Amino acid sequence: MVNERILIIIPSFNERENIAQLIEAIFREQPEACVLVVDDSSPDGTAKVVQELQPRFPDRLQLLVRGGKGGRGSAVLEGLRYGLAHSYEYFIEMDADFSHRPEEISALLKRSESCDCVVGSRYLPQSEIREWGWKRTFFSWFANHFAHFVLGIPISDYTNGFRCYRRRAVAALDMDRINAKGYVVLSEIAYQLYGKGMTFGEVPTLFINRRRGISNLTSKEISEAFLSVFRIRFPRLAPHIDQGLKFALSGGVGAVIDLGTLTALVRIAHMRPEWAATCSSFLSLLVVFLMNKFITFRHRKGKASAQILKFGFVYAIAICLNIGLSIFFIRLGVHYFISKMLAIGIVMFYNYFMLHSFVFRRSSSQG
Repeated sequence: MVNERILIIIPSFNERENIAQLIEAIFREQPEACVLVVDDSSPDGTAKVVQELQPRFPDRLQLLVRGGKGGRGSAVLEGLRYGLAHSYEYFIEMDADFSHRPEEISALLKRSESCDCVVGSRYLPQSEIREWGWKRTFFSWFANHFAHFVLGIPISDYTNGFRCYRRRAVAALDMDRINAKGYVVLSEIAYQLYGKGMTFGEVPTLFINRRRGISNLTSKEISEAFLSVFRIRFPRLAPHIDQGLKFALSGGVGAVIDLGTLTALVRIAHMRPEWAATCSSFLSLLVVFLMNKFITFRHRKGKASAQILKFGFVYAIAICLNIGLSIFFIRLGVHYFISKMLAIGIVMFYNYFMLHSFVFRRSSSQG
């Protein structure tokens, strides 16, 4: 591939200790390639180190400095856009911390002669992972199997950012529609390419945990890794995923209060189960409204008084359903606790639909 234009994209944030050695190693392995460092205004001066190296590699070492930390995924997209605009034929992305070995770039390029997207996979039989604790090992294994189950792309490693794309694959991407952040962008890119008929290949890799610096993987990115897989696979359901989880949280808290109060009234206050179920339903009502108002639908603006009236109307019906179903099951001989759980589960679907489409309905000004 001496005559092909190869661009190696390196997203960076606080990689001053690594970046110079990595760039030099890449150019030793790939003297014909070009390197683009996309730095998120690293406070440690990563960009300055790259600038100091540029005179040694004129026209082959490029630098893009972005304002603030935008995340690895969006940095890669910036690099891909740059490569398209400058007529590169092969696009390689890799981390800046030596987790991805420059010596393996040639294997990616060789495999890309017959594939549109090549992944350096940590989960092939010949691959190896070093210096990972059991928690990160488990998370990576679970996240990849989860992504494979939901997305169905014929690759074994969805979250390793050591990849090579051919130009036609990058040109086929609709980058403006990629909404994920962090490492989940890797799955969204792959899913788009798979849907457009691009071919995939994998090569084994030796993955070595970060040798210098601090891991940039955050707890927020970990949670996004799972939620975003559903958003990628089911885009029409995306608006309901976050809301549904928050609604489930508020409903769960309300259910705990409902069931706890019910149990206390029956066992401690010796109240009849029918009356206890009525009281516990009303007590949980206020908690559920407040949590949905300030957590689940907090971005839905509206007059609180109107929302309270709508909420009261909806939950008046919900309470009647809850109480009625509870009493119905109790009188059928079902244990009072199980009766209440069944009633809560049935009414939950009605509640979410009414809160989403009526009580906290998005106004036309909110889009």
